[in-house]
Amino acid sequence: MQLDQKIIERMDALLAMGEQVLSTRRERPRNDFRDPTVNAQFAYQWATSAQSLLLRVFGKESEHSSRFRSITKRALTYSPTVCAQGGLESGQR
Repeated sequence: MQLDQKIIERMDALLAMGEQVLSTRRERPRNDFRDPTVNAQFAYQWATSAQSLLLRVFGKESEHSSRFRSITKRALTYSPTVCAQGGLESGQR
């Protein structure tokens, strides 16, 4: 299997994992207006794996790596996770 194919397969797997993370969305109590949560352990596992792949493929200074890193620096609640997943998808194109 060629390296490019392995990268594509890993990216596909991480995109699927990101969708699974997003599916763990939990609304906050009615009087709490903060962003909905996601499973934090699963979200950080996904983010670490995705960032590792982006660094290997695009390099530390690339727009993809930098933006993903800046999004995932803060708490991974639902909205930042959606943004990070979008950034990962843009790396696939």
